[in-house]
Amino acid sequence: VGFPDGQGLYSLEPSNQAVQYRAYGAVNFDNSSRLSADFSFGSMEQDDPLFNYSVNSSLAVHTPLPRTRMDAKIDTTFAKLMYTAQPTDRVSILASYTLDDRDNKTAQDYWPYIGGDSQDQKDEDDARLNLPYSYEKKQLNLNATWRAAKGVRVKAGVENRDYTRTYSEVLGSDETRYFAGITLRKWENASFSFDFASSERDIDGYQGNRTLILSHVPGHTDPDDFENLPALRKFNQTDRERDEYRFRADFFPSDSFNFAINGNWSEDDYNDANNLFGLQESEVTSWSVDAGFYPKDGVNITAYYTKESYDSEQTSRSWNSRTPGSEDDPNRNWMADSEDEVDTWNVALTFDGLGEKLGDNGQGEFGFDYTYSNVESDIMVNGGSSINATPLPTLVSKMQSWSIFGKVNINDNSAIRLSYEMQKLTTRDFALDNVPIDGPSNALLLGNTSPNYDLSLIMLSYLHRY
Repeated sequence: VGFPDGQGLYSLEPSNQAVQYRAYGAVNFDNSSRLSADFSFGSMEQDDPLFNYSVNSSLAVHTPLPRTRMDAKIDTTFAKLMYTAQPTDRVSILASYTLDDRDNKTAQDYWPYIGGDSQDQKDEDDARLNLPYSYEKKQLNLNATWRAAKGVRVKAGVENRDYTRTYSEVLGSDETRYFAGITLRKWENASFSFDFASSERDIDGYQGNRTLILSHVPGHTDPDDFENLPALRKFNQTDRERDEYRFRADFFPSDSFNFAINGNWSEDDYNDANNLFGLQESEVTSWSVDAGFYPKDGVNITAYYTKESYDSEQTSRSWNSRTPGSEDDPNRNWMADSEDEVDTWNVALTFDGLGEKLGDNGQGEFGFDYTYSNVESDIMVNGGSSINATPLPTLVSKMQSWSIFGKVNINDNSAIRLSYEMQKLTTRDFALDNVPIDGPSNALLLGNTSPNYDLSLIMLSYLHRY
């Protein structure tokens, strides 16, 4: 109201309190079996005073806040039981059960809200009820390892996850994951490993308007009312199939040199057989090479390079409530293909055991480390005949960091360490850069820009080992 001379109130993160109690232990039944347990109970509370509905005196506010403090409280329970055994010299098994429970005990009230701090307060029949979201996660794991021969190890297992939610589009889901792998260490100068996993998640049923109906006064919504497209679903609450592959090879040509190659690939399929909108599929590929060179005692040179690719495809439909029928118009469909490319490399040089002729007092370390990472993200959008879609500008993020350090031992138990670090971040984001605070429709921005900074840090530490 009154932009640009009006005023508003923006809340920072509220103060809060949290406490957790934990107990854990283990029992050895014999030399080949063990049962361990880990339990924790916690509570989180937040009772900061609430702001009034608005600071704009020109707006009509007919109903005060239902409470002056939220009195929010969440109780958490965590329990894990794990049994390990080695029935034979070649076979070992592991079974575990995990419970993670979040019980949100925050009080519920109806809140006749003010839209965008620029509209008169809604009638009490249009008030919204806060929904204290809770969940319960249960996970059961069973896996076995078989030492098939000298230097050959085979593993396999199954995991089952049961997820129950409240006040959510999906109240329950079940996911089963199977995995297997083999490790070969039959050679003196090389080792190899290969792992595969496949999982499938099934949901009880997706009701996109469940939270809309539950958050309104009973009797003031219709079963077919919606805020989001009825065919749109959240990717973490829908059916999904996932396949994963991992490979690693390590080589040791000599005592002074080693290198390794590592590769990972995974694919998620979100089952679009029913022409549902949202994330359709995603693919992640990464590979890396790392090496170490040790020309003499106390001199260590290491380096690595990693290449990561993220590719995802999502679909939806452009619509708004002011254009009746737009939610059913296939000509307003759009598809976005997102591609992220990440390149990271690092090199480090370390000298240790300096001053050995002086004895323990005077020995020290000296080192240098440099890391560079570059991320480029492209989003290509295609649309129906009613959509004017063009590729979006490339998102860019570059990070460079340097560090140099030295450590000197004072005696057998104490040392002094001095380090200097520099970091430089450069980003470019079309959604933030050069966007005026009143640029988007029906919203006022906070004037944020994409982060760019230079950081220098000097640290002096005293280390003592008891």
